[in-house]
Amino acid sequence: MPSRRPSPADLLAYLSLLFVPLLWVGPPLVTGAVLLPVSYQQQISPWGSPPADGGIGRWNALDWDALAYFLPSRLISATSLRSGHIPLWNPYELCGTPFLANVQSAVLYPLGFVFWLAPTAMAFGLSAWLHLFLLGLFTYGFLRGEQLDQGPSMLGAWAMQLSGWTLVWLELPTFLQVATWLPLLMWVVSSSQRGAGGSAPRLPAGRAAALGGMSVAMMLLGGHLQIAFYCLLTAGIFALGKAVRPAPVQGPRRWFALGVLVGSVLLGCLAASAQMVPALELARWGHRQESPTAAGYAAFAGQGMPPQHLVTGVMPDFYGNPRSGGYWGPGRQQVASYTELCCYGGVLVLLLAALGLTYVRQSPVAATGAACAVVGWLLTLGSAANAPFYFLVPGYARFGTPSRALLMVVFGQTLLAAAGAQSLLGSRAQGGWRRVPGAGLGLAATCAVLVGFAVASLPQQLQEPAASAVLPQVLRFAALVLLSAGAVYAVASGRLGPRRDALVYLALLLLDLGTFGLGYLPTGPASEALRPTAATRFLSQAGLSRVLFLSESWPLDRTPRAVLPPNLPSAFGINTVGGYESLYLRATKEAMNQIEGADTSPPTNGNLVMPRRPDPRLLRRAAVRYVVALRPLDQAGLRATAQLDGLWIYEVEGWVPRPATPPLLRDKASQPSVNQLAVATQGIACELRDVSLVPPVPGWRGYALVDGREHLIALGPDWSIRAPAKARAAGWVYKPESYKVGLFLSLLGVGLACGLAAGRGTRRGSPSEPQLIARP
Repeated sequence: MPSRRPSPADLLAYLSLLFVPLLWVGPPLVTGAVLLPVSYQQQISPWGSPPADGGIGRWNALDWDALAYFLPSRLISATSLRSGHIPLWNPYELCGTPFLANVQSAVLYPLGFVFWLAPTAMAFGLSAWLHLFLLGLFTYGFLRGEQLDQGPSMLGAWAMQLSGWTLVWLELPTFLQVATWLPLLMWVVSSSQRGAGGSAPRLPAGRAAALGGMSVAMMLLGGHLQIAFYCLLTAGIFALGKAVRPAPVQGPRRWFALGVLVGSVLLGCLAASAQMVPALELARWGHRQESPTAAGYAAFAGQGMPPQHLVTGVMPDFYGNPRSGGYWGPGRQQVASYTELCCYGGVLVLLLAALGLTYVRQSPVAATGAACAVVGWLLTLGSAANAPFYFLVPGYARFGTPSRALLMVVFGQTLLAAAGAQSLLGSRAQGGWRRVPGAGLGLAATCAVLVGFAVASLPQQLQEPAASAVLPQVLRFAALVLLSAGAVYAVASGRLGPRRDALVYLALLLLDLGTFGLGYLPTGPASEALRPTAATRFLSQAGLSRVLFLSESWPLDRTPRAVLPPNLPSAFGINTVGGYESLYLRATKEAMNQIEGADTSPPTNGNLVMPRRPDPRLLRRAAVRYVVALRPLDQAGLRATAQLDGLWIYEVEGWVPRPATPPLLRDKASQPSVNQLAVATQGIACELRDVSLVPPVPGWRGYALVDGREHLIALGPDWSIRAPAKARAAGWVYKPESYKVGLFLSLLGVGLACGLAAGRGTRRGSPSEPQLIARP
């Protein structure tokens, strides 16, 4: 959606945006590795075991999610889509749970095609490369649309691509899948309201709402609603600023951008209904039932960033780095905190952002960046700014930690840096370069205060060792401040010549962020990612009956003592009792808790369900055939069957098989549907009953095939169905009405967007508003 015809320089910029992300994703793509923590897998049975001394090793619970959650999820989705089925149900975990309704499955996300066209494990790197390119492209387009020169626009695009926030979340695809569309939405909002002066075209309201609506839909389909909320909040700040700040656009039209944003959100929600309507239904039945209460808010706000952790905004490894084997920072005292609290954007970006702060009144980009950074910090620190959202916005109480708002901080400081770089170009004649030394000294003083506060906040016995440990960090920061200030001074004074500022910025970003991030992302050989073993091959023969895996511990700061923890078994087609989902059926967990007499989720993660003992009632009601443990079990009713890969495998005596045979598909596809269980009835009237832990889940129905036609059958309270005579097959099928309604609304939304986009093209009408920062 260019607001001007691309020049040859723009085309070169696009190429750089394509290749700069290879700093992160290039090594695994070139070597044939995968962007997944395969090394973590080697510490988990049946592929390996935790460190013998009980040490931490390299373990980050959030990185682990890439292998344990996202890879199995994408495998289920890819396998089902390749066979022509939309995966609405996941039969492999938690005795069965909705799949598409869980937003992190991102089944309907259009750019998810990468995961089912390419080998799924390899697709993680390809998807990251694609989204990093788009993130940079959209940021560049937005800044150019705001009348910034090419150098500052490129700086902003590269800063977003290489930021610490982007890096630490790169292996979890949903974060980037959502954040990518923020600058495009802001680009659309900006293009819909241009004032007088200049030649940039203005998008008509209909076309802007259509394109903005598709951007919002991509955010909602991308798989992480908390990040989508922060993206919409950022866009709202920008659109509101368009309305309230003095500008050539006066009268009702000054609210035009905000109106376009509201229309985009409504249209985007409509277009994403096929995902959102089932998700809303699952939320009613799901395990996350947090209601806004004072106690709940206190717990939520208490998970914010500790103030002493602000130092990592200027020195990211002040508390250590997981790459070198540990993290000892404040807060939850776990390596995962490094990921949750990373907001480093580079010393050059911080220096230019400090300059950008001095132009907030003149530059809309700087004003937006400052507002986003301030709001982002207030939310991240767990301040009272969270309270209105927590108590008034539906679903906010179910979000993760407030620190996810660091996306707003990183995006805000990027906009400030771009505005600061633009101000230097526009103030050469007025001696704007004189501001550079002051900005450098101010940044150094801020860093000194933050370091002193962080050291003083440590226990007395750690203060002296910490002071010596951070000395290399201080020296690195000082060197980067000097380099950045010198380079910015040279750009501002015109000593480098025209159009060389972008090259200087890129070199400094690669030096700073490259040395910070290289080697951080855990990777491994594609052949080792969830490699089949003797144990997985044996357990795959359990068929539709289930397997109970008994893990012994699940800490967050070191390798768990676990055996095929959720959701690794689903990658091998093994049906399990436990599971790991951001939203699953509450009734399933309540049934397990009642049987076990305790919470089946470990204290460290409520999204995990891991029963710790083979209670006979659980084995019977969940149709468990095999129990797998790390050590021998002495329990009646369990017969030792095999010892494979260091695991003890027991068969449950008298286990009751589930009645369904391998699915007899109505459409004779080559792959079974995860939404269906079928039994060949041989034309005999009979009653079928499935073994289940909970009563029938809304959306499940019985069916019978008679003369090639499907007849739906009501389910009994125990999942029983009566198959009529002459039925060739009968069984159970998952057809939730919420998906049908959502699909209809999505088609309606897409049709409406196409109609709006096909309206009148861009018109020049009122020329764009004059530039508020002087150009050279």
